[in-house]
Amino acid sequence: MSNPIIMNMNFSNAFKECITHNKIIGRKSELKYIITAQIPAIIGEEVIPKLTSLNDTVKELLLATCKRIHYHNQMLKINLNTGEAEQYMPTAEDLFALDWQIIDDELLEEIKWRFSNHSLV
Repeated sequence: MSNPIIMNMNFSNAFKECITHNKIIGRKSELKYIITAQIPAIIGEEVIPKLTSLNDTVKELLLATCKRIHYHNQMLKINLNTGEAEQYMPTAEDLFALDWQIIDDELLEEIKWRFSNHSLV
């Protein structure tokens, strides 16, 4: 059984765990979504031309100016059913919800089991 300390948290406590301890968090009511902090990274000029997530004009502009992309302070919401990732901005409902939880090893295994049995909705 999952540790009750890491379940049924408010957003503030869950978010603190996410950004200070690199934990994955999610809401008990929406297990198909996870929230994670993107690990800060500097993408140098040798990698920019290979990026598939930017169009050629943007890549040309980056190479002609700053010669890098510095990713930092980004939160991602990932849909485990579709693989779609988007910038995460909490809603008012998220901020007041008390069903936030840290995705610990036990919960991770449960989510993977549910997903493999197509019962994660």
